[in-house]
Amino acid sequence: MSEAFEIRGGRRGGVLLVHGFTGSPHEMAPLSGPLAAAGWDVVGVRLPGHGAVRPGEPNDREAWAATVRDAFGGMARLHGPGRVVVAGLSMGALLAIDLALAERDRVGALVALSPAIAIPARRSAALRGVGLVATGGVRAIALRKPPSDLRDQAALAARPPAAPVTVGAALSFDDLRRDVRRRVRREGASFPRPLLVVHARRDRTCPLRGARWLARRMPGAAPELHVLERSGHVIPIDLEGERAAAIVLDFLERRGPRD
Repeated sequence: MSEAFEIRGGRRGGVLLVHGFTGSPHEMAPLSGPLAAAGWDVVGVRLPGHGAVRPGEPNDREAWAATVRDAFGGMARLHGPGRVVVAGLSMGALLAIDLALAERDRVGALVALSPAIAIPARRSAALRGVGLVATGGVRAIALRKPPSDLRDQAALAARPPAAPVTVGAALSFDDLRRDVRRRVRREGASFPRPLLVVHARRDRTCPLRGARWLARRMPGAAPELHVLERSGHVIPIDLEGERAAAIVLDFLERRGPRD
């Protein structure tokens, strides 16, 4: 599934699903059926530059954030303040956190799956080094996507091919990551909405320490942190995807928006 999707008709409120960097709505689709069956409206966005890319489409943090903001605004107008849950994977979790901090009075709850708060030290150093010298030409260079750490081989084979990603897009992702960390340091302690963090111990893309840091920095949200033992980074489509969906549903049943 390379396009945005939606399942309407839920009476409990809405859940906005945001996929990760170099990913597509396919990553979040396994959550949509269980959420809809539990009575939620579900919208899965496609971030610009990802999935079924349109000609000339931007692939940067401003375009990603605008897409998430617009989708949230539409759902909030439909369901009302405090009735929309924002759930993101990896970079999608960063976008969800950024939105939730800005819209804390209108967001009902926040779900961060494999949040890209931390990345391996070598990758972080490389991005910072490239960022210091990246001219327009360098920023346009296409990068090869690193191998996936998906443990489920059937899911790996079925995953749609990733759209090309440039140096500029990678730098924009890292700028977003650093800015979200700074914002969480400043504002996270007072964030009042429920927070669920789910991360995999075997995640090679974003270390578990980032999820733990996020949970510590947002105590006002009474965060819940669940660690999966067998999965890789893309939790919803990996070996423990069904368990992750059950964790999300249980969290929303206990702590999600109420009538």
